[in-house]
Amino acid sequence: MRRFKQKLISYATIILAIKQDVEAIQTIIHYYESYMIRLCQKSVIADEGIIGNMQFDEEMKSGLEIKLVKTILQFRLD
Repeated sequence: MRRFKQKLISYATIILAIKQDVEAIQTIIHYYESYMIRLCQKSVIADEGIIGNMQFDEEMKSGLEIKLVKTILQFRLD
């Protein structure tokens, strides 16, 4: 069984987020922030083809946050 390091998002927080509560939406964004940051890392390839340091793509992270908020607001529990 997989053990989570973070406490799961509560059902009440999800319901509030669906009802457009800003604080609940921010809680969900914060919960997924470290995952989004990992997704937004890009390797930099030097001229000789050597992979260098990782670069963070802020625009990609903003796009992921927007998609997450849209998904939250479109979510239905019917």
